[in-house]
Amino acid sequence: MSSTTTSPFRVRKVKPPPALGPGVPETPELTEMVDTLTKAFSNDAFTAIVTGHQPHNPDIAHARLLCKTTLTAGLLGGDVYIAETTNIPAKIVGCAIWFAPGRALYDSDDQKELALQPLLDSLSEDLQRWWDHFLAKYMKFTAAAVGETQELKSWRLQTIAVLPEYQRQHIGTLLVDTIVSKAALTKTPLCVDCSEEINVKVYQRLGFELMPKEKAGDLKTCREEFTGMHGDAFFVWILCRPT
Repeated sequence: MSSTTTSPFRVRKVKPPPALGPGVPETPELTEMVDTLTKAFSNDAFTAIVTGHQPHNPDIAHARLLCKTTLTAGLLGGDVYIAETTNIPAKIVGCAIWFAPGRALYDSDDQKELALQPLLDSLSEDLQRWWDHFLAKYMKFTAAAVGETQELKSWRLQTIAVLPEYQRQHIGTLLVDTIVSKAALTKTPLCVDCSEEINVKVYQRLGFELMPKEKAGDLKTCREEFTGMHGDAFFVWILCRPT
């Protein structure tokens, strides 16, 4: 006799609202998605540093703006999926922002105008200069790790988040497996970067490999070190999942 277990969560692709950008009221679903991302990243060291704060003193308002910026870009040029409870009313407990092969974050005029510019407008001149330096170094690191064109040939996981109280319930796996199944149809690889060693191990369990491959997955030699405005150091790793 066998039994089946029904998951208390489901994953669905989000349809972009009719209008996005500064001055446009958020839909209830958009607000809930931004809130979910913000709660998930409220104590994230990387989020604090790239918004000009120290890891032990994050600013929730800036975290929310960064999350909304990334989500807006994903809705305009990418694929956004949410995990939600199956009960009624459903509650959003996780969110993943993907870019399909050939697309990337801020690669179009509408993303730059409606997603990136509001973020840049909120940054001080010093932080804008830091971002210029950070992105140049990051792009160089990416090119060295996976090749200049490899990321554009892959499904790119830009952001994934699960509410703290719902973590360790395989919700992140559900959000990743949605694209794994889609990518398998065209034998397209997946790529992601992360700034926490613990997350590297999570992705490795999902079949991702540290890049570049010739470094045999060594955590210390596959990473790149960056320094925030206040001298706080953080690392970035890039992983790819072959299909």
